[in-house]
Amino acid sequence: MYSNDESDKSIRKRNYLATVYLLPVAVVIIICSTVYFYSTTNEISRVDATMGYALSISFGVIIFAYNKNNWLKMPDGTFYNIKGVTPPHKIYLSEPAEYEAEFGYSKAQNAGLVILGVILIGMAAYFGVKGIKSIIVPIYLLGIGGMLLFKSITGMLDKAPVLKLAKSGLWTKKLGYVEWKDITKALVVEERSGRSNQMILKIYLKGTIFAEAGEPDQRLLLTTVAGKENVEILIDDLVSKYNGSVQ
Repeated sequence: MYSNDESDKSIRKRNYLATVYLLPVAVVIIICSTVYFYSTTNEISRVDATMGYALSISFGVIIFAYNKNNWLKMPDGTFYNIKGVTPPHKIYLSEPAEYEAEFGYSKAQNAGLVILGVILIGMAAYFGVKGIKSIIVPIYLLGIGGMLLFKSITGMLDKAPVLKLAKSGLWTKKLGYVEWKDITKALVVEERSGRSNQMILKIYLKGTIFAEAGEPDQRLLLTTVAGKENVEILIDDLVSKYNGSVQ
């Protein structure tokens, strides 16, 4: 637990560097060293050695990204730990009973991911039965396919909205209902993730620790949301009408 003030400023910086940079590098070095040792003794195949090196880098990137999300770099160069920090939920008497638009997960897109997951699991089974000289490849395909299958099926079964837009504000599961007057901006952006682009709604609230750091209070993934192409247009229209009504 951190106080996030001057009393533990140096400790937070040290722990930021250790968890965000040193830990991922250490994990990559340990895995690569282990793979190299077993490859030199011919206990694993060349294919598994190559996969092991690639996966070690992937694990390092995942650890880096996960731990970095627990920290905010403030304008003065200090680091603020946000692990366990929840956004403020202000109670608004003006929350509408009905919203202008609601957005939930796309069943069609999740169905495509289900098919992809099944294909990867099938490939893992095929390689396992055929007995190719690899242990890691079938396990890797099985893991990725299983995660895709679980995530996509969960998305298809979840009928609850992830985003609701009204004339007076918006709603998400994380932030609850927030009026436009308490939102600095809500931007839809495309970011590169691996080999694909991800559509993300960045929501910036006023007067929060995230606002001090210039970071969004929520990054809502829209890639698998039905009607995502209409979110930006509708937000701009609703905000424009709201600003016109309060002037």
